Amino acid sequence: MRQDNGGSLTPRERARVDRQQNRISRDIHRQKHDGQTAPR
Repeated sequence: MRQDNGGSLTPRERARVDRQQNRISRDIHRQKHDGQTAPR
């Protein structure tokens, strides 16, 4: 990605990364708040 463009992300690549990060963050939030408890 960035290597081909001198270290910069294109707007399309930036949008893709943003979507990936948002998805991961949403998954973490759901896991954290879904009532699970840590195994003991």
